[in-house]
Amino acid sequence: MNFDIFIVGDFYVGTHAGGRLLPLLDDNDIDLLFGDLLPAIKNSVLSIINLEAPLLDDSFLEPKTGPSLKMPTKVARMLGEAGVDLACLANNHIMDHGSIGLESTLRVLKENKIGIVGAGLTENEKRNPYIRTIHNRKIGIINICENEWITDNNSEAGANGLDEMEAYYQIGHLKSLTDFIIVIFHGGNEYYPLPSPRIKKTMRFFIDLGADAIIGHHTHTYSGHEIYNGKPIFFSLGNFIFDSRKKSKGKNWNLGIAVGINIVSDELVFEIIPFEQHAENFGVNILKNENLRLFTVDLERLNVIIRDDHLLQTTYEEFANQLSTQYHSFINPYNGKLSTLFKKGLLPNIYGKYKIRVLLNLVRCESHRDVLEIVLKQKFN
Repeated sequence: MNFDIFIVGDFYVGTHAGGRLLPLLDDNDIDLLFGDLLPAIKNSVLSIINLEAPLLDDSFLEPKTGPSLKMPTKVARMLGEAGVDLACLANNHIMDHGSIGLESTLRVLKENKIGIVGAGLTENEKRNPYIRTIHNRKIGIINICENEWITDNNSEAGANGLDEMEAYYQIGHLKSLTDFIIVIFHGGNEYYPLPSPRIKKTMRFFIDLGADAIIGHHTHTYSGHEIYNGKPIFFSLGNFIFDSRKKSKGKNWNLGIAVGINIVSDELVFEIIPFEQHAENFGVNILKNENLRLFTVDLERLNVIIRDDHLLQTTYEEFANQLSTQYHSFINPYNGKLSTLFKKGLLPNIYGKYKIRVLLNLVRCESHRDVLEIVLKQKFN
């Protein structure tokens, strides 16, 4: 199994989930870690992963919300030996250890001859595309992520954050240099298997600008895809290799999609390879028989929703409503055990209807949001 381009989603081997996969790293057990997908990674001309955490052996934690991740630097050697050619770094964890963590990551990837895209130590570096010639065709890769903890507080270092106007220039410039453009996007709502209407609109916009394919990840669950103006948009591949012992992570945490792409004349022709990664037992196994049938049925269910704008909107609103208590706890001044009590309805919501209207306006109005972001940053720092 080999392709011109082979793309998978989030890769993480570390201590966050109890370190179950670390012995495979210590033993350099590439066959067991990458399983059925190893031949495609090794044999494809360009193999691409999303590196879901910085590579460093010390800790330089940046203040943030949510989990902070890192992987040992020897991960780079294992990725190189497996045949990984390009690491996407535009994601919400690459700056968990600040510019020091990013510097370490860039260094060890370079030492192991793995290309990088999506992050850098300067504004120009983070926006640089990756260009590779395959069959005398130049392929340009742009890596973009949503703006969630992606910059270092005290430097220009960081990831290539989502900015539609900046994307206009990035894609437009790359169009003059290459034959095909692939945009790899890290974003969406975790554990939700569909794009928001906003993300669908944004990914279509990237196609309108000149992208030939869109590949998404971040949500830790596979999503559906669509063909828009003859170009494929994969909204999320799900996890590639990312261990978790928590059932709360969602039913599809261990299921993922790999996308193989071949250059045929003037088109990028794709193939979907669904798989299961490190579930009850170690291993990455391509789905077959009944498991493949069930996956295919569910994938088509998602594709039907994606094709229908109204259904996509109403489904997303239902999802958002399920998170109502959680998001109200975010904006109320309760932390720790008090937050738990609030979620159980044992503490009041301090915001009345008028204050909710004020908050809604601050978030919805672009100019208010600009000011709010600056003010909150000042308090944060």
